Amino acid sequence: MNHQDTAQRQKTQEFFSTEDHGSYAVLKFGPNVEQQVISLGETEKLWQFFENLRNRPTKTLLITALRGTFAPATIDRFWEHLHHTASDRVRSYNSPSVQYEFYREANAFRRLIEVIREIDTFVIISLQGEMDFRFLGLALACDYRIATDDAVFVNRFLDGDVFPGVVPWFLSRFVGHAKASDILLESETLSAKEAYELGLVNRLTFPNNLTAESLAVAERFAAKPTGALIALKKSMVFWSEDLASYLDHVGTALGRIPPITRVEG
Repeated sequence: MNHQDTAQRQKTQEFFSTEDHGSYAVLKFGPNVEQQVISLGETEKLWQFFENLRNRPTKTLLITALRGTFAPATIDRFWEHLHHTASDRVRSYNSPSVQYEFYREANAFRRLIEVIREIDTFVIISLQGEMDFRFLGLALACDYRIATDDAVFVNRFLDGDVFPGVVPWFLSRFVGHAKASDILLESETLSAKEAYELGLVNRLTFPNNLTAESLAVAERFAAKPTGALIALKKSMVFWSEDLASYLDHVGTALGRIPPITRVEG
């Protein structure tokens, strides 16, 4: 497929774009995540995309993001933008309206992870650059992970105002409770090379090769028999069938987190 055909298939949204390649699809996040509070309408477009995957024989999905889209600095700018957007109505993160936005976005992230685990489509994710540690949870929810050798997850859980989300749940199941505790409580960063050695990442590549290699993997996996690919995914996610119970617990725990009060900038 040439670039013109790809451009014609691409549907650009506010904070994500999609490409339909027939047997596989691409979902790309960025670059405008930090520039706006994601509207409910735009979020619903994302859910519609996944609903469409349920209704057509797309075998694999590649999730990717532009470098820096989910970096800690980007996440901070997002919350700063949320603060300034709401400043005409409120003056503090303690306000119900701002807290509502916080919980809504947390629920949207939960739903994204649930959908990835539930759909029959085999989900591949490509990772690059510096990323907030919470997106390790999204990566581990996917079925296959490709990372650049310079990718790194930044752990800010001990800052006091960052909730770890699904990371502890997935991490303890991938590497065991003891190692997960060490990573969460002692490591300021987790590099892609370390993640690869721990079995958290399937494949490492050079930054210049990430797009081509990720698309090649998506296309190669999509060439596998449909029934076998679906059965493989279902068997691999069976061990995580209690994820919904954990997410319900997380939702309750969010209500006990002290309100976010720190904004620098």
